Amino acid sequence: MLPACLISLAGQTKPPAVIVMDGGSTDGTVDCLKEWDSTIQFWESRPDRGIAHAWNKALLHVKTSWVIFLGADDKMAGAHVVERATEQLQSGSARLVHGRAKYESGGWSGISMGREGAAANIRRRMSVPHAAVFHHRSLFDEVGHFDESYKIALDYHFLLRALKVASLESMDLDVALLGSGGISSRERQKSLQEATRAKISTGTVNPASAYSWKWYCEGRALLERTIRRSAGRDFSDARSDAQ
Repeated sequence: MLPACLISLAGQTKPPAVIVMDGGSTDGTVDCLKEWDSTIQFWESRPDRGIAHAWNKALLHVKTSWVIFLGADDKMAGAHVVERATEQLQSGSARLVHGRAKYESGGWSGISMGREGAAANIRRRMSVPHAAVFHHRSLFDEVGHFDESYKIALDYHFLLRALKVASLESMDLDVALLGSGGISSRERQKSLQEATRAKISTGTVNPASAYSWKWYCEGRALLERTIRRSAGRDFSDARSDAQ
């Protein structure tokens, strides 16, 4: 997964400065990083306290004006992404800009996020893909780094804080291709809990509204699981009858 990510970055027509923070993997990641050492500005592989801690450590090495965060199983959506994004970012005054990202595998395969207008819903839910969000480095100096108490919704919590001092704008650009959906899709319940806490702690919405949205999402998820299970039973029963 990581090699594909690094290949997509190295193949950019305007190669970016790449920083890789690995949590002490023992699956061959270090060998991969050594192989790509000449194309990586900085990398380290040592145990960390989670994604927020890793990203915060990475920020200490950032020298560029703009930052984007990719997972090991993500990659750029084409060779001209950085070049085209740079042109648009430098032509405006925005400090928080998102493009589009598309899932390549997993249960969300083929689904695209981040269309124009998606930012209008950001105070209700994480409506933009973080892997397609460009952050101006000054935002981290102004509102602080990622909060380590968030294990999943750390990106959402940061965006809500950043929205206090900057607007979230969109660009017409496919930025990233995503892997299986990340930790937020695997742990939906915990993700909802953290997102609710993020909205309340930042004063984005009042607690009643935050919990109403959480309960709505939980109810919808329960209904979807019930429908899938029913469909599975119906299929199984029909197959048994046929036999």
